[in-house]
Amino acid sequence: MLSGGSHIPACNPPESVVPILDAPVVDMGASEYGPIAIPAIAIPCKVTTSPPAPVGSQTQEQVKQPQPGPMSTITSAFSFPSLAQRPDGLLTLAFKALATGRLRVRASFDLDGSVVTLVKGRHRRVRKLETLTYGEASHAVDSPGNVVLELEPTKRTLVALTHDKHLRVRLSITFIATGATPSTQYKTTTVRYRAASR
Repeated sequence: MLSGGSHIPACNPPESVVPILDAPVVDMGASEYGPIAIPAIAIPCKVTTSPPAPVGSQTQEQVKQPQPGPMSTITSAFSFPSLAQRPDGLLTLAFKALATGRLRVRASFDLDGSVVTLVKGRHRRVRKLETLTYGEASHAVDSPGNVVLELEPTKRTLVALTHDKHLRVRLSITFIATGATPSTQYKTTTVRYRAASR
């Protein structure tokens, strides 16, 4: 009887292998059986290959993503105007260094009054806070430069100003430069009643 070890090479390159016996060890009592036939053993090796790239496909290095360019935003920045008041309640707003565009001004105030209403079957006078428009104006700026805008009060505003002697007026000024986004500024000012000089 023969005994020994075998050696199986690695699958690089891929091949079929046959066991190789080491030097035999002779058993005197087993020689009568004759030589031992060793069958060949074929061991298939798995071959790993990369799948082919699809037709027309591009690798990550080949595809260049477009880079966004710098964003430019045009604004309608402006300086808040100086404010002057005439005895008749007319407000004059003086703007400096305006670009071409359109200018809109709106002024409002709260009127604290009272109304008579029916409460639980009885007429009662209750407080009522009402927001009124002081005046509105708009102007098209055709050429860059200084602009003077007049804001004329409404008839109801003049009545309230004469009665209360002063009003807290909220100004809302919006400027839209040509081809730009609108810009709005707010300010609250006190308009006082002034009698016209004789």
